[in-house]
Amino acid sequence: SCVKVGVVVIPADDRSTLGAEALCGLEKILRANSLEKQHHKVFFDQGIYITLAIQESFLSSVGTCCELYLSQNSKIVGGIQVADLAAHSLGVMLLEQLGLISKKVRAGENSGYDPDLEIELGFELWASLRYSFFMASQPKSGSIPDDPVGEMIFDVENYGLYISPSSTEQLKKAAIERFGKCYLGCIH
Repeated sequence: SCVKVGVVVIPADDRSTLGAEALCGLEKILRANSLEKQHHKVFFDQGIYITLAIQESFLSSVGTCCELYLSQNSKIVGGIQVADLAAHSLGVMLLEQLGLISKKVRAGENSGYDPDLEIELGFELWASLRYSFFMASQPKSGSIPDDPVGEMIFDVENYGLYISPSSTEQLKKAAIERFGKCYLGCIH
């Protein structure tokens, strides 16, 4: 089985609503990718709180296809550690997009670039995760027939990105610019 990554963006000040927002994001991803009929086990790390009313609302909305496991220990549930790593990497990419951090790494051997070339950390992280996003082909624009670049750009915004309505316009714009589309062609 393959691992897919969905992105949920909420303002840092709204951390207490992370569980509820994660369920909103999960519902969007399940519906957009026609996964709502399949059975899913959904694990939440310790400290992510979801009221019983929100859980019941989510389960009635998506049906009984999801089992929610709350307050799980990441030392026992290894998938949570993978999710934490993905969330950290995505967070670094978003912070870079917002202009709040700027870090560079060397391309290194076997990268397809000069090994000493300095590359933005966000680009390097994106390059390693880009095939894992929930995404779909974009409709053909018709403006450029047989556009090979356009055919390699995929829509993540409508299939794998959920942005909390409480996000500022700046945060929404940065999230869409960073995660809204994904280029799957050659990057070197």
